[in-house]
Amino acid sequence: MDLYRFYIPIFTMIDSYTRTWKVWGTFDVFTMCSVSVVMDFTDPETWLNEKEGGCNRNVLLDSMSVYVRDQMAVLVPSLKKAKMTDREVYGLLALMFCEMDMKTDVSELLLSQLDSIRSEVLQNLQQYYREEMGLSDFSNRLGNLMTVYYAYKECTSHFYSFFRMQVTLFDLWSAEAQLNALFL
Repeated sequence: MDLYRFYIPIFTMIDSYTRTWKVWGTFDVFTMCSVSVVMDFTDPETWLNEKEGGCNRNVLLDSMSVYVRDQMAVLVPSLKKAKMTDREVYGLLALMFCEMDMKTDVSELLLSQLDSIRSEVLQNLQQYYREEMGLSDFSNRLGNLMTVYYAYKECTSHFYSFFRMQVTLFDLWSAEAQLNALFL
């Protein structure tokens, strides 16, 4: 469960921002939360229906709006500069998969296997840059990819803080045992 909890926000963020980038090329108005769910940044009122959020609904919406803007301020510049190909997105997902939260209790064998996978992914990316993209100096592309990688890591840590704050201040999802188990 700890590993699952660790990876959920990372993969969700990468999927959402990458999908949004592919469809609209920007994060000004919409974000793709899934294949069929789109969020409109310009209309936070649509994020929660009138019954959700309780008496502090407007404060909650303001808080969510600030959080989304903060996340975008971290990620968008990196994504604009990187202009990742699909192969690079897959490489990014694999690198994020290899990232282990040190609070998670895992075996040395698993850590060793993740290090091997990380090395293989980086080698495959270098080969992709040289052979398929024809780059003799790929340090710029790989550097941009790693900048996106660290931006996602930062946003993931913000996500956990944001979620804890929402649950604490607005008593959200207190009846949702699965959500509490995943994020708290």
